[in-house]
Amino acid sequence: MLEGNAKPRSPYGATTVSASQDHQKNPSESEDRDRALLLEKLVTERSVDRRVADAFTKKSVFPSYRQGRIFVEELVLRLQKMHFSHYGYAIQRSVLARVLELCLERLSRKRTELSDKQLSHFLQFARNQIAIDTINNADPGTPGEREHVLKPFFDVIACEEDPVTRERLTFICRLFVWHGLRLSRNDVIETCALEENLFPTKRAIEDAVDTLRGAYEALRFLNGDLFVAPEYLADQTE
Repeated sequence: MLEGNAKPRSPYGATTVSASQDHQKNPSESEDRDRALLLEKLVTERSVDRRVADAFTKKSVFPSYRQGRIFVEELVLRLQKMHFSHYGYAIQRSVLARVLELCLERLSRKRTELSDKQLSHFLQFARNQIAIDTINNADPGTPGEREHVLKPFFDVIACEEDPVTRERLTFICRLFVWHGLRLSRNDVIETCALEENLFPTKRAIEDAVDTLRGAYEALRFLNGDLFVAPEYLADQTE
């Protein structure tokens, strides 16, 4: 817990303190200085949005800049370890900055410990947000160019052993060639449903989409949209 006047051990290993209400209303000159130092560290070293960093440093009072720095660094370490444990490789700097923002926004609103479940949710959400930014910038705009960009996508689908599944996955992949690298999930489902010979049931469509999202990890989902995972894009300079 971050609340109270005691000095509880945080879930990240750092000891944190919340000041009394009177103390919060009348911060000392040294506290103002410590807040400013922590804010600049978050912005310059961790690429946190200044608005988010400012709200966090105003709401979360630490006994010193050192305590605040330790809290942030141990939160960063926890996120790095969780990402590596989940995905098997180091977290991108942009993803780390975004997930850190989500954590700090949450702590600014409510001073309670962040559970592993919450961190995992923030981590997945941040990964998808950064991935969507990448996809939006990577879409070359024409089907011919998209076919080149999506070559890794087609290559992995070609390895599918079951011919029916391979044909279904290829059809879905072609939707991203024809219409863009980010599509409404409902539009994908409705378009597949028109191909009754290939997708005789709605379950067949959902299974194909789930296969691309799960087993292949080639598609991601956020806010109602399916989009190609950045790992499945070819280098456009090739």
